[in-house]
Amino acid sequence: MLRDILKKMIYLKMKTKAIFFKCFHPFSLMVILMISYSVFHTSKNERLNSIISSDGRGYYAFLPSFFIYGSTGGNERNIEIEQSYSKEKLVQTYLVKDENGKAFNKYFPGVAILQTPFFGLAYIYSWLFNYPIDGYSLVFRIFYYLGSLFYAVLGMLFFTRSIRDFFELSDLKSSFFTLLFYCITPLLYYSENVFCFSHSYSFFLFGFFTLQLLKMSSNFNTRSIFILGMTVGLIFLVRPSDLTILLLIPFLLGDSLKFNHFMKALFVNKSKLGLIGLIGFLSVVMFLFFIWKWQTGKWLLWSYSGEGFYFFKPHLLDGLFSFRAGIFVNTPVLVLSFIGLTYMFIVDKWKATFMLIYLLINFWVITSWWCWDYETSFGCRPFTEHLFFALFPLIVLIKRFFYISIVPVFVLLSISLIRYWEITTDFFTHQRFTKENYFESLCFWDLNNKGRWNFTRSCEPFGELINSTVLFDRSSQQKITSKNEFVCSSEMSIHFPRTNERFYCRIELDKKFSTPRTTGVIVVVDAYNSKDLNKRFYLANEMYNDKNDKPNSWKKFVLETLISDCFQEFDTIKIYIWNQSKKEFYIKNVKITLEEYKN
Repeated sequence: MLRDILKKMIYLKMKTKAIFFKCFHPFSLMVILMISYSVFHTSKNERLNSIISSDGRGYYAFLPSFFIYGSTGGNERNIEIEQSYSKEKLVQTYLVKDENGKAFNKYFPGVAILQTPFFGLAYIYSWLFNYPIDGYSLVFRIFYYLGSLFYAVLGMLFFTRSIRDFFELSDLKSSFFTLLFYCITPLLYYSENVFCFSHSYSFFLFGFFTLQLLKMSSNFNTRSIFILGMTVGLIFLVRPSDLTILLLIPFLLGDSLKFNHFMKALFVNKSKLGLIGLIGFLSVVMFLFFIWKWQTGKWLLWSYSGEGFYFFKPHLLDGLFSFRAGIFVNTPVLVLSFIGLTYMFIVDKWKATFMLIYLLINFWVITSWWCWDYETSFGCRPFTEHLFFALFPLIVLIKRFFYISIVPVFVLLSISLIRYWEITTDFFTHQRFTKENYFESLCFWDLNNKGRWNFTRSCEPFGELINSTVLFDRSSQQKITSKNEFVCSSEMSIHFPRTNERFYCRIELDKKFSTPRTTGVIVVVDAYNSKDLNKRFYLANEMYNDKNDKPNSWKKFVLETLISDCFQEFDTIKIYIWNQSKKEFYIKNVKITLEEYKN
């Protein structure tokens, strides 16, 4: 009897210890902190209302369009419902019309596929408790948020296990590296604060792909190859350019023997396993063909109409070193990772070679896109999910030179967290960094930096410049007073019909204000349809680069923007300066140019 009691006590003690370890496991604590912060931050200031925004509007729109509105006309119905929940006029950016006038969603459906279970839960919840079943109510936005957070957590789990298995680390060390990489890269921002982009989904799929590949590296079978093929298919549907992850297979397998074994397993015996992997890939990708057929009647389509790659003119140097979007500037820890990659060539040339090939080709593809800065103020956005792999050499460096590397890693982590805190508190928004403001922006203790900078730059549209019109050109100095509400007004009618034309405007001027931190002087770009004023692109941008510019001194101002006209329906473009606050100031060298591109 006593022996049985002791056995039970020992069993309960071991069970309690196991439960305690699971609850306070480094990864568990990391996830608890992450979710707690995310829920706290998202619940503030009506952030739930903007969860489905920007590119996310297009990623998500497949779901209500197909499951609720049930026809291709549902694409345009989405816009109406979105607008009914928005306090501001939404610019239509994700729908494009083909030559037959049919509207289709230009984005790929990978995010929508991954969000389908959460969309289904939102649908059922709304039906049970009598909430609107329109795809955009608060219930649907909350479940979209939960779905995004779910994949971010799974991505962390898969990468923690991948790091553990690949580098043969303990659970504690692998959790440490995952947390370090998560906080030191923009992934923290894109999965904790901006849920509309696809990066947390790609991060999850990259982690799953890596874990599957490591598990099957020495034991290939039909099931694992099929799952790997499906995973690659989902990676393609979330972001097609992310197929460059396949270049990492030799690196992840570790050596030439395992890689040769992998290739032989795929392509010997009449390529049976390779064919099964291809079937797994196509079983997912076929959804894209069905969606194209459903929307346009065509099985094949280049959905990014009027957009494309300049493979022979990539912005490599800008993508690496520019303050605007350079990865070494905006994610400086990559400098240490590059040093680690150099060291890897000494200790493991196989891994180092294929890591370098992956990084070079991947970055070539990313910087070849026409919009090479991806209109983001927080680093090179499409490189975000690739950063975990790009930082693998840093683990090699830390393992070998721990005491030497830990100090610079801590310093760079601090810089990353400062930048993260600043962008989440609106210290810098809607700007492109320059050498003048990048370093000064790190002064988080200077409250004058909050909302201080305003740089609006865009990349020139894809295609050939076919027309350039100077709408306004005046070099002489002009005094603007409180009586001048609208100045430098210019207007142009644009031609019909149009196909794949893109309009791009550039406003340049010198300005001098007599008071510091001047606001309420706005540059307006207004493109509209004179027969239907509800069809409109309207951009109102404050005319300052730096609110702390010295008064009574001349400063250069430049505004560049692409005019979104996806349906090719605008007939008039009007550009002017709106002195909304009735300030007194001076301007000179004013030049307004409208350019037209076509591919």
